[in-house]
Amino acid sequence: MEAEVRIPVGGGGRTFDVPRAVEGARAARFAFEELCGGGTQPRGAADYMALSAAFGIVALESVPRLSIRDDANRVRRFITLVDTLYDKGVHVLVSAAAHPRDLFITPEEERAARAADGDAEKEDCDHGDIIGTSAYVLQKDQMDEAFAHERCVSRLLEMDSERWVRMAQETRRRIGAAGGSTDCAHASEQAA
Repeated sequence: MEAEVRIPVGGGGRTFDVPRAVEGARAARFAFEELCGGGTQPRGAADYMALSAAFGIVALESVPRLSIRDDANRVRRFITLVDTLYDKGVHVLVSAAAHPRDLFITPEEERAARAADGDAEKEDCDHGDIIGTSAYVLQKDQMDEAFAHERCVSRLLEMDSERWVRMAQETRRRIGAAGGSTDCAHASEQAA
């Protein structure tokens, strides 16, 4: 049965409320926006570390196709989440709008969509000096993110394999043997 639990984040007394968790199974379920959206309390690496320490299984629902141009913060949070869960051996179940290979909208798709919308401003400068311009910043961000996107897709695909499941179980055992925290409490118990 799902219940809301609260997990500690770091040592500063901050907590992370997990709205749908099954403690006995060490599983939690989230909508994409709860973990990667801006919302009232944007999540980051420390939250994802706490999540991976408390839960061995994380279900992530409603993952949309993502564009670095329109969703830069959400893209970066999603990549950080996947990296953290992968590194900590957490089993991840993902319900997404597309296969992992098609999850990130490519710059080519973005250009085609802008052209179809009649908004085909020349943002990709193929001549002259663009350093310091918004076009340069956008291109640099896209180049910097390209490797992270590829790594994220690769990890999502790998996490779907039997080999990775076995490896993740061993990783979780090592973390547990090294004293990894699994502290969590019902949110209603700590609210008082």
